[in-house]
Amino acid sequence: MRPKNGTGPAAWLAAFWLAAALVPAVAQAAFVETGVASWYGEPFHGRRTANGEVFDMRAMSAAHKSLPFGTLVRVTNLADGQSVVVRINDRGPFVAGRIIDLSKAAAVTIGLDRSGTARVEIRSVPAGTALGPTATGPTVSGTTASPGLKTAFPDSPRTMVRIQVGSYRDAGNAGAAVEGLAALGLAAIIEKAGSYHRVAIYAASEDRSRIEAVLDRAGWKDRLVKEIRK
Repeated sequence: MRPKNGTGPAAWLAAFWLAAALVPAVAQAAFVETGVASWYGEPFHGRRTANGEVFDMRAMSAAHKSLPFGTLVRVTNLADGQSVVVRINDRGPFVAGRIIDLSKAAAVTIGLDRSGTARVEIRSVPAGTALGPTATGPTVSGTTASPGLKTAFPDSPRTMVRIQVGSYRDAGNAGAAVEGLAALGLAAIIEKAGSYHRVAIYAASEDRSRIEAVLDRAGWKDRLVKEIRK
């Protein structure tokens, strides 16, 4: 008995090759996301990022919650069209409503350093794309604007807070504390100070009350808070 049209081996083979041909197109589809961006600098400069690199606030890099490490993305400030290409090498931000944390250099490039946060569009770009500011970018009105390459970090009035939630002699206990805080949605780091391992959270000053409320509800009552000017 002959198979019905479209159901025989030839049809299956044709369908297989069609699917195979479509896979690259799907894999190359651009990642696009819109939301609020923030930035981080001095308190983390020289520390390890989530992929094991040493964080350099002067490099064109960023933290994202899920994009693979090494992904290149163009981040466009939707307020004025300034954009910059960065490489994902860290995880974050860990503040609700934010989608990407830029290095200080990248933030300065698109004018994000003074405002602290801004609404942006993230769009993946091909491997090999040059990092740094793009030549031009569309503004909200549809015209174009040159972002201008800034080579120095201007003074910023924005401040951060360091919230130390514990100090441990045993590194394992410090690690357990970091994991417990992560379960609460808070990113903490371990700072070695002599024979002690201090667990601390660094955050923007405007997020202090929210973070402390989370800590209070979870029973983390004893803590030291210090304001840091960026």
